[in-house]
Amino acid sequence: MHQPSSPPMAALKPWNGLRNAGKLSLHKLTTSYLLAEFKCTVYDCGFHSETLETMKEHFLIHQKPSNQHSITRFSPWLECWYCRNVATSSDNLLEHVQMMHKHCGYQCDQCCYRSRDPNSVVVHQRKYHNELFQNAKILCVPGRQKPYTPMDDDAIRIEMKTNVKGLHCSHCVIRKFIDLDEFLTHISGHNKTYTDCHVCTQPVPTHTMEEHIKLHNIYLFQCVYCDYGTTATAKIMEHVADEHPERMLFYHTRVSRNNFPPFVRGIQRIAPNRYVVCSTQPNEVIHIN
Repeated sequence: MHQPSSPPMAALKPWNGLRNAGKLSLHKLTTSYLLAEFKCTVYDCGFHSETLETMKEHFLIHQKPSNQHSITRFSPWLECWYCRNVATSSDNLLEHVQMMHKHCGYQCDQCCYRSRDPNSVVVHQRKYHNELFQNAKILCVPGRQKPYTPMDDDAIRIEMKTNVKGLHCSHCVIRKFIDLDEFLTHISGHNKTYTDCHVCTQPVPTHTMEEHIKLHNIYLFQCVYCDYGTTATAKIMEHVADEHPERMLFYHTRVSRNNFPPFVRGIQRIAPNRYVVCSTQPNEVIHIN
């Protein structure tokens, strides 16, 4: 007997893998669903709302009895639909969404991903929706955009003091470096077989120092919001887009050329017609030509 084919589904949170939780029939992936502040990502549910109380009531439908084993009480609806955060309760989840994502004004049109920076949306679409990338759109969520200000600059500089480890020569003690190549050239110039790592103090063969400090997440490109590092610009931008969608797409490069800024923005080429300005009226969108 012929089995009816399953309807085409969209992965609502592709950054979490391809498990069934977080999939939605394509016909339910409407503009109103994507633009809604609160949405349910339980398998093929599609419920969405702009009000806290309505969303809380909806979550009760999916909540399972507390006497069930923890494995059977897996609650995908407690996963944030915008990032990797998993809440302990519906109240915590809704508070997280309101606090962390209130200025995420740019929405992917293929899934639930949303970011404060449209450049992050492009990076996301290239990584997770590559087959649809050329025609993918960025939905501008009404009233959510927040311009970059000097306060953001100050916040990043403060975070960098914690997240971006410095480079120090253990032979010179007081010598500090920004430039990774300059640091490696400098310690080689001492002609010492071993050099103490400035992070863990372990003696390391000088010629392997670059590989060793990677154990401490010290790379050419560093996230300014956490201690992640990598040797590739594409990877650092994907990291910021994936892990910090509520922030601007900035990262640090360990170079010290004249006038090179302490952190740079991952600017993408975004055609004007990629943006879709959305009205406050349900299902009304204005395409920019």
